[in-house]
Amino acid sequence: MQEVNLLYQQGLAFHRQGLLQQAKDTYQLVIQSEPHHAPALHLLGVMASQNGDHVQGLVWLERALTIEPQNPVFLSNYATTLISVKRFTEALNTSLLAVSLRPDYFSALRNCALALVSLEKNHEAIQFIEQCIQLQPDSLEMLLLKAQVLHDIKAFTAAAGVYDRVIELKPDHVDAYFLKGNTLTTALRYKDAIACYEQALKWQSNHAMALFNRGAAFEYDDRYPQAIQSYAHSLQIDRNIPYGLGSLLHAKMLCCDWQDLDTLHEEITQRIEHGEKVAMPFGYQAICDDEASLQQCAQIYANDKYPPAKDCFTHPSWDRHPKIKLGYLCGEFREQATSILMTEVWELHDKNIFEIYAFDNGWDDGSPRRARINKAFDHVIDITSLTDAQVAQLIFDHQIDILVNLNGFFGRDLLTPTEN
Repeated sequence: MQEVNLLYQQGLAFHRQGLLQQAKDTYQLVIQSEPHHAPALHLLGVMASQNGDHVQGLVWLERALTIEPQNPVFLSNYATTLISVKRFTEALNTSLLAVSLRPDYFSALRNCALALVSLEKNHEAIQFIEQCIQLQPDSLEMLLLKAQVLHDIKAFTAAAGVYDRVIELKPDHVDAYFLKGNTLTTALRYKDAIACYEQALKWQSNHAMALFNRGAAFEYDDRYPQAIQSYAHSLQIDRNIPYGLGSLLHAKMLCCDWQDLDTLHEEITQRIEHGEKVAMPFGYQAICDDEASLQQCAQIYANDKYPPAKDCFTHPSWDRHPKIKLGYLCGEFREQATSILMTEVWELHDKNIFEIYAFDNGWDDGSPRRARINKAFDHVIDITSLTDAQVAQLIFDHQIDILVNLNGFFGRDLLTPTEN
C-alpha cells in the first residue's frame, strides 16, 4: 500500500509539472496495483475530460464516485464533465449535492450557475453567481456570466454596471466593451452603445462584430451613412457575418444610396438560394420581387432564430369562456403606422362577444392615439421585461383563444461573440 501511495505522489508531481502523459501513465499504474484508488481514478477522469475525451472522463469519474460518493471535489468535477456533454439536469443535481456537502465550494457553486443558465433558469442562477462573486469578487468569468444573465432577463442598467466592473478590473477586455454595447443597444441607448463599440475597436480594430453592431446602432439612431460605412468595414473583414449583407443593403436603401445596389442584391439572392443566413426578411422584402426567395429567406431566419420550443404547451382544456378572449401581440401600440391602421378596428370590436387583450412589447408614448388604444382594449399588459418563454406562459395563463401577432419578422438583431 505504501508503494502505491508513493507511486500516486509521483503521478501528482508529474501532474503539477505539466508532464501530463507521465502523470497519466503513473496514475494508470496506481490503478493496476489498486483498482479502488479513488484519487487516481478521479484525476484520470479529470485529465481525460480536459483532453476532450468526456466519455472516458465520465467513466473514470463514475468509478471514483462509486468509491467516494460524498466527495465534493469528485462531484464537482463530474458535474463539470456533465456540462461539457450537455447533461445539464444531471450536472445541476450533482453540483447541488456537492454544495450541500461543502457550501463554500466555488467550483460547485459555479457549476450550479452554469447548469441553471443552460437550462434557461436565469433567476435561479443569479443566487449562485452572487455566491461565487462573494467568494471571488474579481472572477471575470462570474462577472461576465452575471452580466449575461442580467441582460437576458432585461435588467439592462444592472448588466451595464457589471460590464463596467469587468472593465475596471481589465481595461483592455474587448468583449466587455462589445457586450456592454450590445446591452445598451438593446436598451435603446444608441449613442452610449456606439461609444462602447468604439472602445472595443480601440483595443481590436479588426473586431468585425463590433464594427457590425456599431453599424446597427448607427442605423437605429437614424445615422445611415455611418451605418453603411461600419457595415461595409465589418464585411471587408468577414464577408460571411450572419445577415450582414442584408443589413448593409437595407441601410443603403434607407438613405437612397444606390451605389452597387444591384450587385449586392444579386449576391444576397444567390446566397439565399443556397440556404445561407445572409438577410433578415423584414429588410429583404423591400427589394425582393420573388415570393419564393422571400419565403426561403424567412424560413432560414426562422429556423436560425426561432427553432421549435423545447417545452411546448399542450392544447388547453379550459372551459368555454363567456366571451372570446382575443389577444394582440405588438410593439407599436402608439403613434405609429401599425396602430394608425388598427386603432379603429380595435375600437369597433363587439365587446359583447370579445374580451380584448393588448400584449405590449413597446412603450407608451403618451400620445392621444395611445389613450384611444388604452380605452379600446379591456387589458393592456406590458411584456417588455419578460423573456419569450415568460410571455408564452403569460398568454397561456390568460387562456387566450385567438392570438394575433402584428409585428411578424420585425426586430433588431445583434451579433454576440459566438455568432461568427
